[in-house]
Amino acid sequence: MPLVCSRGGSCPQLQQTCSAGATHTSPSCTVSHTTPESFVAYLQHGTVLDKSQRDISQRNRLATVRNKQVMTRVCSPMGEKADPYNFVLQFHPSEIAGLVSRRLTNVDQDRAFEAGGSIASGNYSRENLSLIVEWKMEGVHLTRVMSYLGQNTDAEIDRALRSAVEADAERSAIEILDRLHGVGVPVASAILTTINPEKYTIIDIYALKSLGVTDGPADRVDYYLAYLRKCRELAQQFKMSLRTLDHALWQWGYQHWR
Repeated sequence: MPLVCSRGGSCPQLQQTCSAGATHTSPSCTVSHTTPESFVAYLQHGTVLDKSQRDISQRNRLATVRNKQVMTRVCSPMGEKADPYNFVLQFHPSEIAGLVSRRLTNVDQDRAFEAGGSIASGNYSRENLSLIVEWKMEGVHLTRVMSYLGQNTDAEIDRALRSAVEADAERSAIEILDRLHGVGVPVASAILTTINPEKYTIIDIYALKSLGVTDGPADRVDYYLAYLRKCRELAQQFKMSLRTLDHALWQWGYQHWR
């Protein structure tokens, strides 16, 4: 199965990997082929929107991460504080301005952030949620993803958005949105970022690539929180906003995806 991109952007790399006669258009890619039942898990880099399937997947993935953590502690020198996720920026800070400039030429985020601002102001509507999910999942089997989202009632959407906005902790906000059908941790991170871009950032495969990760459990709340801490650390270090950093991470990861 070929890789597909989220948050828009054409993917010249996909031409090399797709053997199913994919037709790729800019700014997004659509692929016509038979997909496995867990295709949404693949699209969201590990997020399974069938909650029962995801529980099993998450337990297995958590066990793997814990085993890696144990090995890291065993192999690290005494007293060294190990980073179990090994988030390491892959490019020099001097490249950031150019990366951001290139990213801003092909990102269409205004409507999504207007919807997030509306949610922050108290409009917890299905329309606002849908606008954000459509933006995050653009070109990624959007029709089927939206059908999952449609399984939520208006009352459930209202309650989830309201609770996420009012949540005291990032963990609570992510977990609340993660319970909605059609919303995994990566999409939840996008929703929260549009609501409060100074506090949250978006996790996806391209941004993770910029931190040296190609197979991280992006559907894990703990993993997202660790990623968020690292992004805040880098944003503070480079004296820039989380949004600016996100643009740079996404662009570099996109350019170097293999």
